[in-house]
Amino acid sequence: MKPIRILLVEDNPDDRFMIKRGIQRGLSSPHIIEAHRKEILDQAIQLGEFDIVVTDYNLGWTNGIDILKSVKKQWPQVPVILTTILDEEKIAIQAMQAGLDTYVVKSISQFALMGDTISSVLEQKENAKALREAQTRYFSLSESVPVGLFRTRLDGTQLEVNQYIVNKLHYPDKETLLAVNSHEMYDDPALRSEKISLMMEERAIITWEETLKTYDGKRKQMLVSAHIVFDQNDHPLYLEGYVQDISEQRRVEKALETSEVVNQTIIENVQEGVLVTDKELKIIVWNQYLEHLSGIASENAIGRPANQFFTDTFPRETETAMRQALSGKTIYAPDTAISFPESPRQNWIELTYSPLKTETGEVIGVVVTIHDITERKENETEREQLLAIEKKRSRELTALTTASTTISSNLQINQVLTVVAEQMIELLNADSCSICSWDADRSTIHTMVTYSPSLSNAASMTKEDKDISSLPEFKTVLEDHQVVKITLSDGKLSPGLRTEMSQKDIQSLMIIPLIVQERAIGCVQLEDHDQQRDYQNQEIFMAQMLANQAAVALENARLYEELEDAYIQTIIALANTVDIRDTYTHDHSQRIAILAQETGEAIGISNTDLENLRWGALLHDIGKIGIPDEILRKPGNLTTDEFEIIKKHPALGAAIIAPVKKLAPVVPIIRAHQEKYDGTGYPDGLAGEQIPISARILAVVDAYIAITDERVYRKGRTHEEAIEELLRCAGTQFDPAIVDTFIQVAQFLR
Repeated sequence: MKPIRILLVEDNPDDRFMIKRGIQRGLSSPHIIEAHRKEILDQAIQLGEFDIVVTDYNLGWTNGIDILKSVKKQWPQVPVILTTILDEEKIAIQAMQAGLDTYVVKSISQFALMGDTISSVLEQKENAKALREAQTRYFSLSESVPVGLFRTRLDGTQLEVNQYIVNKLHYPDKETLLAVNSHEMYDDPALRSEKISLMMEERAIITWEETLKTYDGKRKQMLVSAHIVFDQNDHPLYLEGYVQDISEQRRVEKALETSEVVNQTIIENVQEGVLVTDKELKIIVWNQYLEHLSGIASENAIGRPANQFFTDTFPRETETAMRQALSGKTIYAPDTAISFPESPRQNWIELTYSPLKTETGEVIGVVVTIHDITERKENETEREQLLAIEKKRSRELTALTTASTTISSNLQINQVLTVVAEQMIELLNADSCSICSWDADRSTIHTMVTYSPSLSNAASMTKEDKDISSLPEFKTVLEDHQVVKITLSDGKLSPGLRTEMSQKDIQSLMIIPLIVQERAIGCVQLEDHDQQRDYQNQEIFMAQMLANQAAVALENARLYEELEDAYIQTIIALANTVDIRDTYTHDHSQRIAILAQETGEAIGISNTDLENLRWGALLHDIGKIGIPDEILRKPGNLTTDEFEIIKKHPALGAAIIAPVKKLAPVVPIIRAHQEKYDGTGYPDGLAGEQIPISARILAVVDAYIAITDERVYRKGRTHEEAIEELLRCAGTQFDPAIVDTFIQVAQFLR
């Protein structure tokens, strides 16, 4: 794996050392570029050979915000992390507004987590990029998307809308809506014209808020995002994009800017502590979440002066922050320690102090939101202690990080389980490792993988099942989510707990649950055959960390597979739609698939290639979804320009299925199914065996079906006429050997 390249801008050698140590502990073999002088930084930014930037705010020759702007100007996709001291939170907020990805408060604990922070920021960047790409791919694939999709001409003539827009604008049906010029739907038509001019100038997607008229004369606030589609001659064809109803969102925002903020329907459903004061700082709202967090009932808080009430609980800066909020400022206070008198535990919280305003902008009080980060801080504290006490275990922690990275970036379940098994044995020096899933009826464990270094470098897939009704150890793990440790003093073990990998009696056993969203989906079983082991807390901790990450990876793989299956079903639905548009026989692609598969079997291609050929046949014309009906169903000869549009459908079809990994081998079949044996086909002009054999088979079968199918503008020709045409074109349009084989297969179709 390519090492992460980090540009570290820090002129304090002590801080630089601590940050580097945190990075090296959290990342595998990072490449750190140290810039502690202006000339080094300028050269580094010019070269751009880095994946992420970590910069201090206070530097001898500049400041972090200027560095942020320089990086984002030249390398806008590169994330930037800013380190600040506590008094510089206002600066950090300004930096976030200028495009900062995240900031870190300077402390030993935060420096120790710098590797994890970098991994998290880079992962968020990749997720955001994937999301943008997914939104583009799926734009026109579904009528059920939760946003309005539209396509209009620049003069306002509507071409396409989906049901979302019909419903949101209260139209009786799609036809009624399409009959209305979109200019008439805008409360301010001039704004639409202004945005179109901006899109023409910038050639980019433009997003703005607009008030649209509904069919029954009302108004709706909508978020509009659109761009102009140009033809190959750079002439504008149409405007397409999406709209989203934000009326309710704006209503809530308006309520939050007025005294309606105290509305309990809003406050009580917020999953954070919320308190509201008046201008005299007397508490007027203390929500249920805050009651649970503090142990203080609302009736004991409401009406009390907040500045007095917080004296022994919140930090001294609280009153200052609330006074600043009354002046119109928003103050953020992270990582604050508190102890409520009625609660025995110490809590860590994040506080945001915001002004409560009327519609006219008058400040009438303060809204304080309180986010409980105690669990996170406790985990950080425990991790710091482990790093300080367990230096000798750096090798194990490095291995754990490597395994986590591999797991989080891989959706192949077999590979994920192999890595988990290997790293469990590596970290805990066990003899064998089994990974099991729990049956839905909560009575049977299925052993998915058993691994032992003495047998193989790769995990062995098994089919072993166990009835766990008589094994209380598994019940404890999978129902109570507890780790079970068993040390056998007599060297004997119940046969029900043995695995097929065990060559001798198990001396020690540890079973760790795999948990996803408070639900056990399986367990990891570690065995030691030579000695009795008393696994220590540190070992259990690391095993749980790896098991938790593996559980999430397994769940992600399952969800990804479901997503791919859903996408495949959408593609099949689109293919069926193409069949209906392009032919008068509803089973056009199905018949091609059957004949293509029989021909492939006769030629002798593998079972895997036969399956890919079947998918290629079913989906070969899906690209025609982008061909207008007036061309696709034209009864006469096509013009040169019309044929050029038709010729785009193989490449478009390949692009539609390209995102689905399961269908990756099908992409070249669909792209090449209109290539000709003599090299005169399209889109790539392939010839002979340059054309995939499945595409050559599909070309022959598709031609046969096209010749024999009846169309509205001509009758289908006979089997004999079709065979004569195939023979005539053998060696030019078709592979002669495949034509001969197909004729043998098709002789029973007369």
